[in-house]
Amino acid sequence: MLSLAPRILVLVTLSVLAGCASAPPNVAGDWVGGIRVGTTWHAAHVTIDHAHGLISGRADVKALGVVDAPLEGSLDGRRVRFRVAAGELNELWFEGREEEDALRSDVHEWRGPA
Repeated sequence: MLSLAPRILVLVTLSVLAGCASAPPNVAGDWVGGIRVGTTWHAAHVTIDHAHGLISGRADVKALGVVDAPLEGSLDGRRVRFRVAAGELNELWFEGREEEDALRSDVHEWRGPA
């Protein structure tokens, strides 16, 4: 059963297609992975721009009707947080960390093709 609450926590890990992490990490680039809503995984693509600890960019989760949606967030050390304006879903959230060229949530890990 798909429950669309006003806010949906996104449990995602995204693999980097472009842009390498370094100390401090630079998460700018194109990332692919997925999000879980209920028990269903949906493919996701995120393009991130990063400057001075702030994250901006665009996100696609086409199975959920999210196409070229704006995202904004922050990078604090290796901790990554961002919000995607997701139309009918209201908002999608990612909260996790950058590790070895991947963004990982605290609960789930998923790597798309590199």
